Amino acid sequence: MNSEMTIVCRQCGKQFVFSKSEQEFYRLKGFVAPLHCKSCRIERKVQTSPVCSTCGLEIPKGGPVYCACCSNAVHLGYELELGKIKRTLEESLMKLNTLEIEKSRQVDEHNARLEVLKCEKARLSEQLQQKELAASALELQIGKVKLELEKSLRFHATLEHLEPAILELEKRLRAIECAQNDLVDRISRLLRKTEKTHQDYSLLEILRRLFRPQNHSPSLNQ
Repeated sequence: MNSEMTIVCRQCGKQFVFSKSEQEFYRLKGFVAPLHCKSCRIERKVQTSPVCSTCGLEIPKGGPVYCACCSNAVHLGYELELGKIKRTLEESLMKLNTLEIEKSRQVDEHNARLEVLKCEKARLSEQLQQKELAASALELQIGKVKLELEKSLRFHATLEHLEPAILELEKRLRAIECAQNDLVDRISRLLRKTEKTHQDYSLLEILRRLFRPQNHSPSLNQ
C-alpha cells in the first residue's frame, strides 16, 4: 500500500479514496480496508447500534465505542482501578480489624479500671462506715463528758454555796481548838498549882474538883 486506493462503497456505490495515511492507520490498528465510504459509515453509526462481537449484547446509542486496542486499554484501566479499590478495601479491613482489637483492648482496660474503682469505692464505703461508728462513739463520749462537766459545775456551785458555811465551820473549829488549847493550858497550870498545895490529893480528885460547879470548886486564883 504505497499509493492511494479507490474503493467502491457497497452501500451507495460511490467511489471513495483510501489515502496513504488512512492505510497506515488501519495497518497499525490491524483493521481491514473499509468497505463503505465515510458518509455511509457515519450514517450506519447513527442508524444502528453496535453489537458486542463476543456476547452479542447491543451497545446503547451514544455510548462509547472502542477499538480492540483501546478496549484492552480501558479494561486494563478498569482492572488497575479495581485492584486499587481492592487494596484500599483490604487496607480498610486491616485498619478496621486493628481498630476492633484496639477497641477490645480499651474496653478490657476500662472494665479493669471499673473493677478497681468498684473495689476502691467499697473500701472507702467501709472506711466511711467505720468513721461514722467512731463519730457516734465520740458523740457518746462527748455526751458523757458534758454530763460530768454539768455535775462538776453543779458541785462547784454547791461548794460556792457551802463555802460560807465551811468557812464558818472552820472558824468554829479554830475557836474550839483555841478553847481546847486554853483548857489544856488551864488544866496544866491547875495541876502544877495543886501539886504544890495538895500533895495528898489524887489526880482523880483533882479532876473532879476541876469540873465541879464553879460555886463549889475553888477558884483557879486561890
